Amino acid sequence: MKLNKIIILAALFLLVIPAVAAATFDEILERAGTIVFSFFQSDAIVFAVTSIFLMVLFYGVFMAGLSRIPSIAGGKSGKTIAVALAVLSTGAIIWPLSRMGLQDTLERILSPIGFFGGVALAFVVFAFFWYSMRDSNG
Repeated sequence: MKLNKIIILAALFLLVIPAVAAATFDEILERAGTIVFSFFQSDAIVFAVTSIFLMVLFYGVFMAGLSRIPSIAGGKSGKTIAVALAVLSTGAIIWPLSRMGLQDTLERILSPIGFFGGVALAFVVFAFFWYSMRDSNG
């Protein structure tokens, strides 16, 4: 059996076990939703997902930069170099911060992203309306 099918079956099994004691279908869905919500509210899970997202972000940035270098773009080692740089960059950000504790680390990493993400969203919305309201005369 493939790994993704095993993971899906294990997740369904974990959701079904506590929900079996419920009497109605609504209670089963409510209990399953509560279990999933409480699982993703854990600091360790949010920390792991944040680490994965940072690694993917850095991988994309490094892969885009390395694809511009002819000697690396022509070879097969570009992805390996990008993954190595992404792991090193993510580790350099997370390792010193993780000594403070998960809650403080998450606040230091995610707070600026939330602020600058809101500013970026405001600029995108403004630019959308600014350029969509231009007519043929400017």
